[in-house]
Amino acid sequence: MADVYASLHQWDRVNGLAVKLGEKAALALRTKRFRKIKPQGREGKNTSTSRPPLFYFLYAYLLKANVCDARQEYDQALEYVRRYVNYEARNGEGLSEQERQIAEQFRDWGKANTYLYRLMSGEVEVLAHYAECVAAKEHEMIPAMYRILQAANRYQLNVDDLLERFRPHFALKERLYRFGKYNAQIVADHYVRFLTELACYDLHRQRHDLGIRNLLDSLELAIRLNHESMLFRCVQLFEQFRHVASQERQNQYKNLIL
Repeated sequence: MADVYASLHQWDRVNGLAVKLGEKAALALRTKRFRKIKPQGREGKNTSTSRPPLFYFLYAYLLKANVCDARQEYDQALEYVRRYVNYEARNGEGLSEQERQIAEQFRDWGKANTYLYRLMSGEVEVLAHYAECVAAKEHEMIPAMYRILQAANRYQLNVDDLLERFRPHFALKERLYRFGKYNAQIVADHYVRFLTELACYDLHRQRHDLGIRNLLDSLELAIRLNHESMLFRCVQLFEQFRHVASQERQNQYKNLIL
């Protein structure tokens, strides 16, 4: 549920669920087991969570960091990152092999997210470090480039070299990580936001044809996903740059929004 609300950017709800998740996972860690949950109905069988309690405990901190990121509270986001990155250093002796792998995955995420939150707060000198963190992770390329473009548009940065370097990976596809795959709705949300930030970047650099094309691709996807906030953003951006759109592109835009 938290992932779904995150894709909808309903951050108050995400934060509330993260608090509850953290509390339940902390209790499970103390008892070394999750309570089995029996589904409603006569034929339901006992089931348990698919991952160890540690995953959910650390994921709650990651969700809280995401909420702070969305609210542009980057110092607090970094504090939550420190909490999930340093867990093994504080509790490593009692971890199973699976729990060590989980801690390692969160350390990996935390390294990239530390650079990201510093970048978004205005420390543009860490951009190269953030890019290197994600360079070898094809499945992280779209969300990473979305944030890089967001920073570029916010702080007037030139990231043409990174666009050229990572362009072969700019496609909407399933994203995997060590313990499974990302929620499909989050993947689609990242992609439509990436296209919109890319369009904005190109338009402000006078690459009008390319920018309008990417903007219309983003608008089409936002319509298909029923993504209201991004649909509004695309329409707003197109109207701002309508004067540089060809008649063919204006007709395409008209057909999309009617």
